[in-house]
Amino acid sequence: MTVPGILRSVILAAALVSAACGATEEGAGVTGEAASPAALSPQRPAVVASPGEEGEVARFQRLSVEALRLMIEAAQRALPIGPVQDRINAARRLVPTDPAEAADQLEAVVADLKAMLEASLN
Repeated sequence: MTVPGILRSVILAAALVSAACGATEEGAGVTGEAASPAALSPQRPAVVASPGEEGEVARFQRLSVEALRLMIEAAQRALPIGPVQDRINAARRLVPTDPAEAADQLEAVVADLKAMLEASLN
């Protein structure tokens, strides 16, 4: 893969994960232009959590940052990230109704990404 190809993959992965981690769909859409740093930064999901759920939302947010880092690394290695992005999107949709389950699902995604990256080294 060429350097421009890797760069495009990294930008695409960052935009996709950013959209899955809380950026608005309008602000993080893929338009052919590079996303702004603000659009790439993980944002809080639009949810009002009860006091008991605040910790789960925070855990989801921490895992979102980790998932973004791993997705970028996977894109740099030209690994298939589409199915992983679908799982991240599914977890994101759960945050408003079940933040604990959303965080659990994202935790599994992070573990699978780590395993995929480790396997790519062998």
